[in-house]
Amino acid sequence: MAPNSLDTQPHHPLYLNLQMESHMLLPEEKSNAEGGKTTPQTKRKWEGAEGAVSAWVMSNPLIRKIVMLFVGDYVSTFRKAFVARVSGAETVLDVGSGSGFFSILVARRLKHGNVICLDRSNAMLSRLAKQAKRKGLVRKIHPVQSDASALAVKSASVDVVITNFVLHELPNPKKALLEMARVIRTGGTLIITDFAPGSWIAQHITSAHGQACKLFTPNQLKRLLTDVGFVVDAAIRQRNFIFALCRK
Repeated sequence: MAPNSLDTQPHHPLYLNLQMESHMLLPEEKSNAEGGKTTPQTKRKWEGAEGAVSAWVMSNPLIRKIVMLFVGDYVSTFRKAFVARVSGAETVLDVGSGSGFFSILVARRLKHGNVICLDRSNAMLSRLAKQAKRKGLVRKIHPVQSDASALAVKSASVDVVITNFVLHELPNPKKALLEMARVIRTGGTLIITDFAPGSWIAQHITSAHGQACKLFTPNQLKRLLTDVGFVVDAAIRQRNFIFALCRK
């Protein structure tokens, strides 16, 4: 399926018609700038029948509550940071939106804004679109199939970028962060959460993803964010997750 051919995808003026461009190829079809590639395990996880199962798991409230028991209350941390930075009229980009947990949370907080939900998995986006329809948020949520290393969004066009538990999945996190810096307007906000290294959860994730997995300490993430042009207001660890709040 072409990157912009999701049947349920509403048109959004910031979405670029890039389906014929080579840089829109998915990671397994090309090497990233550092020579990394998406592993077969990661590809299976988000596509086909296994992708559909993953989409269901990620959208299951009970499973999310169980995960939070071990990882920490990342939802409250994210919500407080987001609410403090928005007025309700922003355009938000959710990179690696998955089945839409954070996209829906954000959309409910935006009175006049909207959320562009980018993910490489059609299975995830299909479930997200169904949830948006069920919750009456279709006008605020715009699913787009795209790769994090080549965001299908115009430069300096969004106010807030969020990416939650995604960086460790990416073969080239720096390239993805450079793309996020490209699309955020001056003065805009970036919010990141991800698993923290050093816990049994981190060991499980690393084992599942192999060499493709990269978990950052707060200091490592702060340096990386600074390198790509962000001002880092916070980069901390809370229990078994890390949280970063930045501005462009």
